[in-house]
Amino acid sequence: ATRLFGHIDVLVNNAGRSQRSAAEDTPAIVDSQIMQINYNSVVHLTKAVLPSMIERKSGHIVNTSSVAGECGAKLILSARNLQELERVRSGCAGGEKNTKVLRMDVLEVEIIASKVQEATRLFGQIDVLVNNAGRSQRSAAEDTPAIVDSQIMQINYNSVVHLTKAVLPSMIERKSGHIVNTSSVAG
Repeated sequence: ATRLFGHIDVLVNNAGRSQRSAAEDTPAIVDSQIMQINYNSVVHLTKAVLPSMIERKSGHIVNTSSVAGECGAKLILSARNLQELERVRSGCAGGEKNTKVLRMDVLEVEIIASKVQEATRLFGQIDVLVNNAGRSQRSAAEDTPAIVDSQIMQINYNSVVHLTKAVLPSMIERKSGHIVNTSSVAG
């Protein structure tokens, strides 16, 4: 990447793998793969770009996994499923003090602004917004119901716009903040 662009301004560590089976039922190879993907790859990528960022005194690293808490980051995990959020939080190194959960469904456009205000109250400000919600469909276009098409646009596009517009004013006011958008090459 540095050969293509000269330097890296923002590194987004977004790799991750989870395992839904009970610990005693999970093969050792899967545990090893989870550690490699969720932790080692983040550490190695960070170590690879950090020297040039330090030299330039510029750059940002965003970890969208539970590893970020080990670096002292304060995380707000958001999704529809509160039980799943709590499960993910329990694996975060920052613990309950530095990792908060905020149930949010990006299809509920009318409450996005209030959810951003609620998130801001948790830690005082939002420094980095990672727009990572997404939906895909596996059926052929002619077989996909119109409601699915609408939900895909709402989740993959409109929610990004609404969340970004909700956090942007405070970032502009502070002259600080970053917005990271993730998507698939298919979407």
